[in-house]
Amino acid sequence: MKILPFLIYLTLFNTLGQLLAQSGVSPQGAVIGGNEIRAGISSNGLLFWTPADGPGQFFHQSQPAISNAQWAHIWAAAQVGETETQGNVALSPQQDQLDFQAGLRDQKGSHPEFNGVWLVRRADIEAHLADFADNQKIDQPRAALWSWPGYGNPHFQKYHGYSLPQDFEGPLAPFFDQNQDRIYNPEDGDYPYLPYDTENLIPEEILWTSFMTKPFSHLPYFAKNWLGTALQVQLTAFTLACSEDRLLNRTLFVDYLIHNPSDLPLDSLFLGMFMESGIGCPEDDYTGTAPEHRAFYTYNGRVEDLDCGDWAGYGNQSSSVSVQLVRGLLDAEGRDLGNHSTIAFAGDAPYTQRVANHGPAVMHNLKGHWNEGLPMTYGDNGYNPTSISTVKHLYSNRPSQTTGWSEWQENNTPGKRQVLSSTGPNHLSSGAYNRMLWAFTIHPNEYELSPAQQVDQVYEGYEESNFHDFLLAFGEPQHQGCSPIMVAQQEIPAIAAPLVSPNPADDYIQIHLAEGQEVEVELYYLSGQKILAQRLSDANQRVDLQGLKPGLYLLHLRSQGRAWTKKLMIR
Repeated sequence: MKILPFLIYLTLFNTLGQLLAQSGVSPQGAVIGGNEIRAGISSNGLLFWTPADGPGQFFHQSQPAISNAQWAHIWAAAQVGETETQGNVALSPQQDQLDFQAGLRDQKGSHPEFNGVWLVRRADIEAHLADFADNQKIDQPRAALWSWPGYGNPHFQKYHGYSLPQDFEGPLAPFFDQNQDRIYNPEDGDYPYLPYDTENLIPEEILWTSFMTKPFSHLPYFAKNWLGTALQVQLTAFTLACSEDRLLNRTLFVDYLIHNPSDLPLDSLFLGMFMESGIGCPEDDYTGTAPEHRAFYTYNGRVEDLDCGDWAGYGNQSSSVSVQLVRGLLDAEGRDLGNHSTIAFAGDAPYTQRVANHGPAVMHNLKGHWNEGLPMTYGDNGYNPTSISTVKHLYSNRPSQTTGWSEWQENNTPGKRQVLSSTGPNHLSSGAYNRMLWAFTIHPNEYELSPAQQVDQVYEGYEESNFHDFLLAFGEPQHQGCSPIMVAQQEIPAIAAPLVSPNPADDYIQIHLAEGQEVEVELYYLSGQKILAQRLSDANQRVDLQGLKPGLYLLHLRSQGRAWTKKLMIR
């Protein structure tokens, strides 16, 4: 019997308290800082929210009593499978109806007891490295590093009362592996670091947590079976302190490692970042997009931001917040899919223009469509069923641009704003990984600017700073980064990048080296897990790839102080 495609939608809960009571899981939380911002993060993936303090935990250090956003979380929607269980799955977390819970999941099962938020500061890492450097052993263990949930950490149970899953398939919290044994052990000099090729970069603070989709008892069996193993997400947040770059110094980076531990592939996968605004008083905001920078922003809709309810306002000096997609999902060829669309919702809008509250509308919203599937259109509030001027990004001009399209120029009624920005579509095979990186920046109003002028400061900041190129450049030791981020600087000889062939490859690759040249070769899954390490010289230039599954990999090469990252396709 053929089963028609179906759409799964999720039961809604009235309050977060009801949700946690039903799930039986109380999330943990921590506040990350280190530069000019402070942000709460919970183990169920909620940003700017902690169990102790609730929503609104996103501050600039100069005004710690005034919030800049209510909360944020990822959205996901995909086509599931190619068989009779085919259909759509939509995961649309709201603050009061969250579809995720803390924990770990792989293809063998789930670990809901793995409920925590781990935070390490730069000072602890530097002290740890100095301790290890003097005699190649650690004389003064630091709890933050000893308790870090890196794969295989032998000290983890001592600090937490439960052990890391011994047979977990996949990476855990990222770390620098000094002896390349793939086991995190701070006694060997290992330490937490970013999930990129950035050995010269130690963040001011790094935070890691893991969450997964919940089981849903009310769904049909085949849908329930898939959702029980549907999505595993590992979150790595970090901050940088950078006196030469004001934008970096006011930014929180959040990396998401997405894993499909189910037996079914995910097709047409969209992932998005959903944020509810809250610039001081959350009831008088506007929003806009900067598609050329893959960003959206929220700002005050009135010249004066007054107090409202329990929320303190900014007065006539309100800040703005911008959210940028630094790296989107990668396609099968390793290309960044970029920012697909950005849609915004007003709290007092008609149903058709409000945020999704059922499965089909979630997929529509992630595609940049309104709830019933109509595309956004240029002008007014973006909703015009008779218009053929369709757009992917709402309010895509600067507010100060008098002939442009913005809430400021449309003279909309300010209020609560919710924004969803997405990347995709993509295919995520059973057992596969992908990742995306977002940057959240607070832009203080330092010169008593009007709200429209304040948004001009957002654009100027993006024109001065390129987060994507900045982070990639830290793979190059000669990069002159901002102090005190760099661990070391050195003079680097000018040498050409080694040639790699064939690419795509089957059973092997050849690394073409100059006479006398040596190179260190490392191969990684897109998840960041290292699977091969080898040193080559001009006499031995072949890397064996037999036994590796077809797919996209990252190849890291190092020679004479230089470093390169290449995408390698194995057929």
